[in-house]
Amino acid sequence: EVKKGDNILDYALPERRPMLKELYGRVLRGEDEMSEVRMQTPNLGEKIFTISYKPARDAFGEIIGAFASARDITEKKLAEEALEKSEHRFKALVQEGSDLISILDTQGRYLYQSPNYIHYTGRVAGEMTGKNAFEFVHRDDFDRLMAEFQKVVTEKRIKSSLYRCTHENGEWRWFQSVATNLLDDPAVNGIVVNTVDMTDIINAQNKLKASEQNHRALFNSSPLPMWVTDLETYRFLDVNQTAIDHYGYNREEFLSMTARDIRPPEDIEYLNNAIKESREADGVIRYGIFRHLKKNGEIIKVDVSGHRYKFNGRDCLIVTCTDLTEKIAAEEKLKESNERYELVTKATFDAIWDLKLDTRELFWGEGFKTLFGYETGVVDYGSWSANLHPADKDRVIELADKIKESKETIWQQE
Repeated sequence: EVKKGDNILDYALPERRPMLKELYGRVLRGEDEMSEVRMQTPNLGEKIFTISYKPARDAFGEIIGAFASARDITEKKLAEEALEKSEHRFKALVQEGSDLISILDTQGRYLYQSPNYIHYTGRVAGEMTGKNAFEFVHRDDFDRLMAEFQKVVTEKRIKSSLYRCTHENGEWRWFQSVATNLLDDPAVNGIVVNTVDMTDIINAQNKLKASEQNHRALFNSSPLPMWVTDLETYRFLDVNQTAIDHYGYNREEFLSMTARDIRPPEDIEYLNNAIKESREADGVIRYGIFRHLKKNGEIIKVDVSGHRYKFNGRDCLIVTCTDLTEKIAAEEKLKESNERYELVTKATFDAIWDLKLDTRELFWGEGFKTLFGYETGVVDYGSWSANLHPADKDRVIELADKIKESKETIWQQE
């Protein structure tokens, strides 16, 4: 309860009393004062007041005391503080955010630009006010972007297509914007444009596209049959022209088939094991030699390798095949020929030997062992010539040396 005659300082918080004592001293000396104070009330919580202090004078103008009047500014102060916090958040978002924020008039002239414009355009935000945003747009994108911008008057909000703007350093950068018509909002009175720099994304997409094009070129131009197989369904997802030519199926036929369709039925289990191995392996996988079926029913032997990768979002296997059919057949014929040769050398009493003219290596057959007692096998030319009779040695060696340059296929000498 306030009583007449009480000291005003007794009603103040202890920490405020020194300040109020000085304040009342100035007022009693004739000065006007103003202060702001927060008070905790019993029923209404914290209240904020502005208190005005003026000297109280008598009829003769003499200061006889201090006159104080208080005004409740709680709602006003809280609104100001909320606005200050909002503006602080907005400033933080605008300055530190990744979006570029601008306000344009209906002609596209800048009314406002966020401070972070300099990071993406190289231009100081305030210096762009009054300039037309479209003067920085690439000429190939100008008409399209202008047509999109004009729609914002009727549609209120539009999202632009990708477009290019020039950086202060001359570089062209990619952007995409969302424009919102706030011409009717007195606080804005313009078209708010939120813009995102898409340059890094576009560059990454272009690199990926170039990589895919290079892959496609290598895939299509490969001299070896290649295809892409789905690891779950075994279905062919892509096939190069070499495979089409080599196996006899056209592209549509290939893409309607699975990897099982080019295997003999008895080899399907080998395929299943290879696919299982692929699901658990990384890097290049060398599967070895498999049998494949051509469209005409011919069975070929191919050396198969592959590696896993993603194709259109699927876990796939890109396969390369080398047809070894002729090579294997030639090796088998050579093996048969060598076996027959060995049988002949064992079955005859003649001393048969084979001389390689380029390396001068000799192979002595069983006949040499039978007639001369030498072990069969590969020996060097010197071992052979050392066993010639001295009377024949020079003549035979000279004739043997001439064989290499001679076109004759038969040489006979005693």
